[in-house]
Amino acid sequence: MELYNLQGLKDMSGGDMEFVQQVLQMTLEDLPTVVNRLESALANENWAEIFQVAHKIKPTMQTIGINDQIWENILLINDYTKNLKNLNEIPNLVQNLCQNFKQLQIQLSKELINS
Repeated sequence: MELYNLQGLKDMSGGDMEFVQQVLQMTLEDLPTVVNRLESALANENWAEIFQVAHKIKPTMQTIGINDQIWENILLINDYTKNLKNLNEIPNLVQNLCQNFKQLQIQLSKELINS
């Protein structure tokens, strides 16, 4: 299953594939740090840190056309950690998001190689 759709990014760039590759490269460089920060914050139940990371990654995920399921997960994490509600659901949401981001890294790496 594709976790992203680059059509919007390609349209935004006017077909500039070098720009698309730069966005993908920056995303690939950021994802390991995002995953590490989320996992560390989750281990410490640091809801504010999880909120900051989830909030910060939203524009990048929109740019690469992240799929609806992952986007919804990000929005839920953002909402729950910001408003300190449904805290018992956050660990599962964050773990799923981290797994999705690891899969995304694989898919984006292949995309870069093939572009």
